[in-house]
Amino acid sequence: RPDAQGRYDYAELRRMLAEPCDLVLTFGFEKSLLTPVRRTGKPFFLFGPAPASSIPGCIGSFESLDDEALGRLALAARRVGVRKVLLVTFPGGPSCATVLKRQGLEVKAVQVRTSRGVRRLETFQQGGCDVVGRALAKGARPDLVLIADDYLSFGGLVALSLAGLEAPRDIRLAAYSNVGLGLAYPRTVTSVVSDPFADAEIVARHLVRYLEQGVYPGRITVQRKFERGKTL
Repeated sequence: RPDAQGRYDYAELRRMLAEPCDLVLTFGFEKSLLTPVRRTGKPFFLFGPAPASSIPGCIGSFESLDDEALGRLALAARRVGVRKVLLVTFPGGPSCATVLKRQGLEVKAVQVRTSRGVRRLETFQQGGCDVVGRALAKGARPDLVLIADDYLSFGGLVALSLAGLEAPRDIRLAAYSNVGLGLAYPRTVTSVVSDPFADAEIVARHLVRYLEQGVYPGRITVQRKFERGKTL
């Protein structure tokens, strides 16, 4: 984990990598993180978008895709009269804007920026609340607010409630979700949904096959699902 200045200390990681293991799992493509992993010569599996070029030692990757679900969301939004979308995301987050614009929607994107050293749940929640709150305070009234991260969603939903806006009466709302938003909003939120437990089962089967038979998993992808709730 980085410190407040964004600097990484890999001493503990190097100690762990010195222990015997058959496979290393890494979350996210962070070059500075992969360097000590690659130097061990141990095979590793990457959770997250894989780079275009192959990485020595990487046996495969897993990525959750959202283009199909976003396309369905955009079509459903257009049918109810949505034209302007406020997209709330963070640097390196999902590239939703391209899919939405392809469906004829006008998209304004705002990003939640947090220090690399404090990328924790509470900072994303506060960041989502702050960004949505500021946009509303400046008079932004899009037809639809799309919050492209489950943690940001909690804060964004709080900001809408604090502004006295109710979905879908005053503004339409959609969010990414894989942890459930029932406690944060009084009605089912229209969502682009990921099932991390099902995803983990898929990856686990491929990794067991690799460890037992030496079959490389390669690039594994699954599509998120579109679930229309009561906020669209």
